[in-house]
Amino acid sequence: MLPNLYARIRRLPRHNYASTRWYFVTTNAAFGTPVLSRIRGSRLTLTPLGRAVDRAWHGIAAQFPMAATDSYVIMPDHFHGLISPNLRDPRARVPLPVIVAWFKQRASHEMNALLGTRGAVRWHVGYWESVIRDEVHLRRVRRYIANNPRRAKKWDEGWACAGEALSGAVGGG
Repeated sequence: MLPNLYARIRRLPRHNYASTRWYFVTTNAAFGTPVLSRIRGSRLTLTPLGRAVDRAWHGIAAQFPMAATDSYVIMPDHFHGLISPNLRDPRARVPLPVIVAWFKQRASHEMNALLGTRGAVRWHVGYWESVIRDEVHLRRVRRYIANNPRRAKKWDEGWACAGEALSGAVGGG
């Protein structure tokens, strides 16, 4: 059997992912399906599935009290967020991949409950992260996250329709 090339871990060799540094994390909805939010102009509205992702993001604090979350945005087909795995307790050794895996699993569980499915894939395999280098980089990423809906003009028309049809299965939004 051939290895799954898309599942290959894309992490920095010898980097301590259990540090107190900030990370800019991005993960995509499965198959690029725009079901998490809708954008009209520069206004973003979460669908019920997007609200499940929102609850999972806010659940990180309860599940991992040593972690800190910051700016985030739930786009129609992807999620961006800032997270520091051990900022609140530098002695903790919880690595970033553990927290991201929990977040994606928790969101998937809630999304599947809303859709009446079990174990369905809700996220693309893996995620992307960027190590925040300094305060200037952190401010730039926060600005990028805040402005992301305004830059997503392609979702205004045809793409949003697909998301509406799929999110309508759970009562619209």
